[in-house]
Amino acid sequence: HRHMWTTSMYRRAAVGLLADRFRACHPVWDWPAGPLRVGRSKAGPELRRGEQARLTPSEVLRLLEHARNPEEMLAMRTLYATGIRRSELAHALKADLWVGQGRLLIRQGKGGVDRWVLLDPTTSQLLEAGEGDLGQPLLGLTPQGVARAVAYAAESSGLQAHYAALGFNLSTHALRHAFATHLYERGMPLYSVQELLGHSDLKNTALYVHGSWERRAAAFERYHPLGQEEG
Repeated sequence: HRHMWTTSMYRRAAVGLLADRFRACHPVWDWPAGPLRVGRSKAGPELRRGEQARLTPSEVLRLLEHARNPEEMLAMRTLYATGIRRSELAHALKADLWVGQGRLLIRQGKGGVDRWVLLDPTTSQLLEAGEGDLGQPLLGLTPQGVARAVAYAAESSGLQAHYAALGFNLSTHALRHAFATHLYERGMPLYSVQELLGHSDLKNTALYVHGSWERRAAAFERYHPLGQEEG
């Protein structure tokens, strides 16, 4: 195929084959449903514009712990678990959640394309536990509400101030970047990350992946002649 997106179209029928790799690579797979520390309800700060914060798995957990309520915690967990956009989360319906198969159907994502994303069992069960029939929204938050949830947690956890001092923006999109980076760093091929993100071009996916210097150093030592010890 001349274009990676064409190849991914052929692989959609076999999206279940990604599940084992997803399970092995995504940190959220082993996270419990809680604990959750609920903070005070108040409006979040204005969002900054700039390069996205490069969150570690432990920093993502800090965001969840500083959610104002369980619904906002679940929204942030779902963004990180699936890598979907805040608009895609806000428009998802309960009928789109396939708990038994660990999948969520994203209808009419960016570019008007439908796609499947994968979920860990705990996030799936938390989403399933919500009230409402199959035609109701998966969560009761608008895209703006999801953004405010992340902004509040980022401010109250101290991560907003930390990353702002470094010139980074901590928004909902930072969780999408973290999703891509953490999967890739744990061994998921970039083309598989591309499919889950819904990118039509692999170059776009590469922009989302922020490899650690530890990974780069290990690769340097493995592949560069000068990085190898003399025998």
